[in-house]
Amino acid sequence: STISDGSAGRGPTRLIWPRRTFTSWGSSSSEKRRSTRPTRVTRGSSRILKSAPVASFAASAQESPLGRWKTLDDKTGKPMTITEVYMAKNGTMAARIVENLGLPATCADCDGEHKGKPMVGMVTLWNLKANKDGSWGGGSGYKPSEDREFNAKSVKLVDGGKKLEVKGCVSIICRTATWVRAN
Repeated sequence: STISDGSAGRGPTRLIWPRRTFTSWGSSSSEKRRSTRPTRVTRGSSRILKSAPVASFAASAQESPLGRWKTLDDKTGKPMTITEVYMAKNGTMAARIVENLGLPATCADCDGEHKGKPMVGMVTLWNLKANKDGSWGGGSGYKPSEDREFNAKSVKLVDGGKKLEVKGCVSIICRTATWVRAN
């Protein structure tokens, strides 16, 4: 092997042969890997393995706020919109109206950027971040029927994932709206 005296500015170097470096790595060496045999899969277990992801996905859909929700009027309880809760590109949770059930087609009474815009496609919640208790919060929201922006304090599942409680605050006054999962 060749050793440099360090005069080139890189310090002492040694020509290293690749096989030599791989065999000197202790527990990840090829001898160790060869002695470990794969775990045996018993007959019929492949069916369990294939169906398990489907079952866990169905269960996680009920434990996640993602999906379509029916929003209700605070005073009358009548359905107003179908709103889709989704993950935004920046990793936060958001919601937008995908179907109009009881609102005007456009936001005629709104001011600013929402004035005259169609209700369908309007973003109603944004920048919601996950909390340790499984809820989401710390974002913002917009209620087109009242033309009002609010701080989205908390969005959490209730009633076994069938309902979503959306708590919004303007200044110190907070209200909670309940959305029902739409199938």
